[in-house]
Amino acid sequence: MDTEEHEGARLLAALRETPPVGCDEPGVYVARAIRDGRRTVRARRALAVVGGAVAVAMIALVTVVLATPSRDGRFGPAAGGGFDVRERTFRVGSAGGYTPVSYETGRFRQRVTLGPEKPGAAPELAATRATVTMYAAGRFPATASAAGAGAPSVRERPAVWLIGPTPVDGRLELAWQWARDAWAVVSLTGPAADAERARHIAESVLPGSRVPVRVPLTLDPGALASGEHVVAVIAPMAPEKSSLYALRFGTTDPPNAEGGDPASFVVGVGATPGAHDVPPDRISRADGAFAESEPAIEANRLRALLAAIRLIDTASIQPTLVPSDGASTAAAPTTSPPTSASGSPTSTTDTAGNVDGAATSTRTAGGGTPDAPDTFGPSSTSMSATATMGSAR
Repeated sequence: MDTEEHEGARLLAALRETPPVGCDEPGVYVARAIRDGRRTVRARRALAVVGGAVAVAMIALVTVVLATPSRDGRFGPAAGGGFDVRERTFRVGSAGGYTPVSYETGRFRQRVTLGPEKPGAAPELAATRATVTMYAAGRFPATASAAGAGAPSVRERPAVWLIGPTPVDGRLELAWQWARDAWAVVSLTGPAADAERARHIAESVLPGSRVPVRVPLTLDPGALASGEHVVAVIAPMAPEKSSLYALRFGTTDPPNAEGGDPASFVVGVGATPGAHDVPPDRISRADGAFAESEPAIEANRLRALLAAIRLIDTASIQPTLVPSDGASTAAAPTTSPPTSASGSPTSTTDTAGNVDGAATSTRTAGGGTPDAPDTFGPSSTSMSATATMGSAR
C-alpha cells in the first residue's frame, strides 16, 4: 500500500446515525449554500472596494499556527493549520431564535446551518437563512477581513461587520477572531436579519470540540477520479429537523483564495425539500440516495456516481465514556465491511465506533452550557457506513 492509499484508508469514516426522518421534513440546502457562498464573495469584494469605517488586520492566505484550547479552556498555539474532515470541531448553541440543524465539516472551514428553534416560529425566522462558518487559521479571505465597520467584541475577541450593522439587501455578516489568525462568520439572509440576533448567535459558538461525524453511506472508490477526495461530511445536528446525510468530493478543499467553493460533487441520502433548492443536475434513486454537482458534470459520470452509492445499516453499539475535558480519545474511523446494501445551547449526540463495531465514545455536541464539560448518554439503534476518503492533502 503506497502513501496515498494509506492516507485514504486512515480517513475512511464509518459514519453513523439516527433512524431515517420523513422526507417532508426540513433539511439542509446544499445547492443554496453554494449559491449563497458565491453571493458572499461578491459582497465582500464590494466591501473591499468601498472600504469600511474600521478595518481589521489583513490575514495572509497561508496555513499558520492553529490555536486550540488547553485544559483550562484558554487558547494558545498548536501545530497544524486545519481541521479533521472526520470531526466536528466547534459547537453552536440555540440563540436568537435559531438552533443548529446540520453540520458540514471541512479541512479549512466548517459550517453549521441553523433553523428556527421552536415549532411554529415567526414566519420571518423560517424565511431567513442562518449559518455559522468557522475558518482554520490563515484561511479567512484577506479581502473579507480588510473592510467592514467595527463591531462589539465576541467573547472578548475582535469583531467586524462584513455586512452591517444595517442589513444590505436583507443580508448581515458578523465576523470575529475566534483564535489567533482564525476567524468565524455569522451570516443572516432574509427578513429576520438583525444585528443583535447575529451577535447572540456568535456568542453561542464554542470552539475546541472534537466529535466524530457519521453518515449511513459509502461510495465505491472505483468511482473516483485521480485526486478526488472527501472535502466535507454533512450530517444532521437535529435529526427531527433535517434528514440529509452527504459526502462532498473534490480535488481542492474549500474555500478557495476568494472564500468561495471550488468545483465539487455531492453524494448523499435524505430529504432536501423544495424544488428551488435542488440543482438542475441532481439525480436520485428510489431508496433516497442522490448525486449532484456544482458546477454540473457530465451526465454519465453523475449516473455512475449514483450507482456507486451504498447505503449501510449496522447494529446498535454501546458507548464507552471518554474524558470530558474537551479532548476526544475516540479511535479514528477505519474501514469496516457493510452489513447490508437566543437561549441556552441545545445538545445532539454522536456515537463513534471502531473497526470491530465496539463503541469508543458517545459525546454530546452542539450544545451544553458554555465552558461546561461534555456529557454522555446511552446509545441507540443507528445507521452507519464507511466512506471512501482520499488524501486531504
